[in-house]
Amino acid sequence: MSDRKQTPDVLADILGAGATAPAPEPTQGRPPRTSAPRRAVPSSARAAETAHLWEYLVVSCQNHHGWRPRFEGGVEVAGWTSGPLLHTYLERRGREGWELVAAGAGRPMFGVMDCYQLFFKKPKD
Repeated sequence: MSDRKQTPDVLADILGAGATAPAPEPTQGRPPRTSAPRRAVPSSARAAETAHLWEYLVVSCQNHHGWRPRFEGGVEVAGWTSGPLLHTYLERRGREGWELVAAGAGRPMFGVMDCYQLFFKKPKD
């Protein structure tokens, strides 16, 4: 057991707690790894840096001579049977700033046959 290397206390380094364990001995042919001391960032500061208000959109699709969006936000799209096919719809939404974050298949959400849903988000202005 005395031949075992000591491992550094990484959690203490991150949290800035007291003494740290000695650095491990270098392995053959490689220099020892060194790391600069880390400074703890309060979680409220991290949250403020990444805080965004998002706008969400759920789109349900149905197959009518190809997959087309039928419901947007629970409201049926007027003339959806002659509307754009799914790949064209996705390109248009992307140009409008919407990001597709998930897609799912399962039970219909709004209509009888709309069992495929697309979930979009974009930052609120």
